[in-house]
Amino acid sequence: MNATIVEEIDHRPSVVALIGLLAGLAAGTAWWRGIFGVLALVLLSRWRSRAVLAVAFGIGLGIVPRFDPPLTEPTWIAGTGVISGMPRLLVSGSRFTVQTTGAAYDVVSPGNTTVFALGDVVELQGLAKPPPEESRDYHALNGLAGRVSTREVRLVRRSDWPLMNAGLQFRNTFLRWSDSAFRPDTARLLQAMTVGTDSRLSERQYELLRRSGTIHMVSASGFQVGVFAAAVGLLLTALPIPRIAQWGALALILVTYAFAAGFNAPILRAVIMALVPSLAYAIRRSPDTLSAWAIAGLGLVLAEPRTAFQPGAQLSFFTVLAMIWWTEQSDSALATNLRTNAVATIASMPLLIVHFGQINPVGFFANLLVAFPASSAVITGLLGYAVESVLGATMAAPFVWVTAGLLGWCDLLMEWCAATPISVIDVPPIWPEWMVAAGLMAMALRPVRRRDA
Repeated sequence: MNATIVEEIDHRPSVVALIGLLAGLAAGTAWWRGIFGVLALVLLSRWRSRAVLAVAFGIGLGIVPRFDPPLTEPTWIAGTGVISGMPRLLVSGSRFTVQTTGAAYDVVSPGNTTVFALGDVVELQGLAKPPPEESRDYHALNGLAGRVSTREVRLVRRSDWPLMNAGLQFRNTFLRWSDSAFRPDTARLLQAMTVGTDSRLSERQYELLRRSGTIHMVSASGFQVGVFAAAVGLLLTALPIPRIAQWGALALILVTYAFAAGFNAPILRAVIMALVPSLAYAIRRSPDTLSAWAIAGLGLVLAEPRTAFQPGAQLSFFTVLAMIWWTEQSDSALATNLRTNAVATIASMPLLIVHFGQINPVGFFANLLVAFPASSAVITGLLGYAVESVLGATMAAPFVWVTAGLLGWCDLLMEWCAATPISVIDVPPIWPEWMVAAGLMAMALRPVRRRDA
């Protein structure tokens, strides 16, 4: 990494702090990985940056999570616990993580009509089963002891967070509206793209998304928040109110929408990355997307250190970092789109190999073709929902027709891309640390855009 790239990072304390925090977490899992922190300490040229890195490194060492092995034998559990993650809706029932006194469990409650939420205290009983061999690593990374499938889940005390309640109310009414306005497969695709209910997709739809390399649009990238934030931000800037009031309204709306869309790491990353640059706009400062990315990472990892080790969060953050680092605004929208898609496809490949042993070469073309109709469908779908809520189904009909057509086009494109012989290619696993080395070399090749202190 040349001196100019180091200087660019040197002028961003949030980026330096995130590097130190991640290096500390890595060293806490294997002592020799501390070399990444030492390397960063040597390369940085400013003493203030070195101090920030050293403090963050120490914090990282202190918050390394325990990765206890999951259950090996079925165990009966009965008692109370707290829902520690936003529940995911199934076609019938829901799925959520319950933190009990002894351990956390992945709970599937089929047929249960209760609407559960983050922070709810529940009483449950059932047989906790060990995870399948292929998902033991997933359970360990997420701190889950096993899976419980039971309808015997009773709400003891509801968490009373106004913004979360508003988000859940929006999600539930949007689901009911789309179920009545569209055919089942069309409704589920729109729901997954808009409020992140990917667990309601049919097996065919999920496989098409996976094989075409577009699964991030419903599960891991914060795609929904990016589209929603752009639309809401555009509307707010047209209102005759002060910029700081526009930002306050955007913050309330985006946090509410984050609860509706799943409130997971990629969603929160997208919310923070939308709010930090828009705050710079509100106070008439120059926005810095790379610093916003680092602030999002710091907040999420400090709140839940396991986030740094989860494949979905790594894919989301690493791909967005690559797009920030390598993508520049061009005079041509097509050139910018081509560059962004190429960077995202190439950047995600190492992580896909590390975690899944697969790559999606066709993903570049699929995302290029599907991105516009998919984002347009989210906007027209939300407009249709809003118009019907106020003016009735007749006035909303044009939005429903347009949304259905756009989603049909997305389905057709994904099916065509997924059917190609090179849609998914199995590759040998690689050593994860090589990904760090490759990332450093890629950063060093990019022309510098220095930020003044």
